[in-house]
Amino acid sequence: MLRRTFCLSAAMAAISLAGCATNPTTGAIGLSAGISDFIQAAVAAAAKYVPTVESIVATAASLFGAQYSAIVQIGTAAINSLISTLVSIVGTLPSATLRAMLAGSSPLAPVVIGTTSGGIVVTGFRVSALSARLRR
Repeated sequence: MLRRTFCLSAAMAAISLAGCATNPTTGAIGLSAGISDFIQAAVAAAAKYVPTVESIVATAASLFGAQYSAIVQIGTAAINSLISTLVSIVGTLPSATLRAMLAGSSPLAPVVIGTTSGGIVVTGFRVSALSARLRR
């Protein structure tokens, strides 16, 4: 299943990368809602939790440097690396432990999922909360 997720992410990343944007006021580079949603869905499918947008941005910055516009230049490999890092956080957790951790979580009340090797604390919420959010 993880392999399927990465194949899907490779195809979608090529389409989604047009969604990276530069804030004209600050010059900061950010991920569009489409890319964030795609990364959240890929992690949810592979690891059964949804990383918060803040965790995605912080993890991207830790992987590719503070000016992570490199995501646009690197493309699919960058998106796959980001998804892999976020998925690996739950790699050793038993599924019952993860379900218990996520039980009371929501987009408004995320929980700590774990920490990346780069020291980024990743927060997230249960997958069913993503479905409710995307229906709006």
